[in-house]
Amino acid sequence: MVDRALLAIGFEGVEHVPFLVVWAIAEGRSVTNAVDAHLTGSSQLPSPVHPTALPLAV
Repeated sequence: MVDRALLAIGFEGVEHVPFLVVWAIAEGRSVTNAVDAHLTGSSQLPSPVHPTALPLAV
């Protein structure tokens, strides 16, 4: 039996699912940080890390 969720996203989308979960969590944290800062004036919640915030390490 084929999983209906797999049919909904298509077989080519399966490889992107972990990325989408990480992206959704990061977006949720970003929103909660912004709402908390707006309501209280500042926030101690985690904020998003921008790609240029840290130097690349090899």
